[in-house]
Amino acid sequence: SRIIGEVDAFYDFLVGRRLAALNPIKPVRADYTAESKGEESNSKASNPSLDAATVRSLATAADSTRDELVVMALCGWGLRTNEVARLRVSQFILEGEDPVIAFDDRKNGPSRVSLLFGREVLEARIEELAARDDWDGWLFPSDRSDSGHVARGTINDWFDGLVDEADVSVDGRKPLPKMGRRFWYDAYSDVLEEIIAEVGEIAAEQGSSDADVVLDDYLSPERKRTMRRDGMRRRLDAAFET
Repeated sequence: SRIIGEVDAFYDFLVGRRLAALNPIKPVRADYTAESKGEESNSKASNPSLDAATVRSLATAADSTRDELVVMALCGWGLRTNEVARLRVSQFILEGEDPVIAFDDRKNGPSRVSLLFGREVLEARIEELAARDDWDGWLFPSDRSDSGHVARGTINDWFDGLVDEADVSVDGRKPLPKMGRRFWYDAYSDVLEEIIAEVGEIAAEQGSSDADVVLDDYLSPERKRTMRRDGMRRRLDAAFET
């Protein structure tokens, strides 16, 4: 129910700002009782997000392409731990202006994640692995696994080791990998708020108090997408200090 609550809140924000026509999660959300909502709130409070300084410390502690890619995949791309463990070079579509990571069997079905940041880390890892005669495409290969790649728990262990090396904490507790994913979503939400504020200034210059009018009627979908992507890149660049 925690995940449903987060998605519900995200779509409510988009609908409120006219960045989406409707909230598709509402019918599902309505099935939960007031008690489950209370449990969801407690769960969300107990799993905070990493902040930019913590992400920076983890990235600094990473002294191998493997560990650099772990931090990037979790915090810079917002992937789930099991998705990180199963990353394969064939998933990355790097041609053109908008590189993406393609997932055929993601939790919510096939989807693509924009590769807004961290391409250099990815390419360094690929170059390192490509030098192996027996490399079969997994970015985190394992000789001991029938699948050919490491398990989710291994990613957790590597992340935990980076936390120890960086000597960081979040609200007095050890950071968890899912806090990296939450960092990505928090950063994206902040970018959306910045866009609304910027558009509000444009509206004011035209003597209007309604930023939504400018957003809907005068900014093309391409322009809005560029603003989101550029804002997110700035956030990630500040966190990773590249």
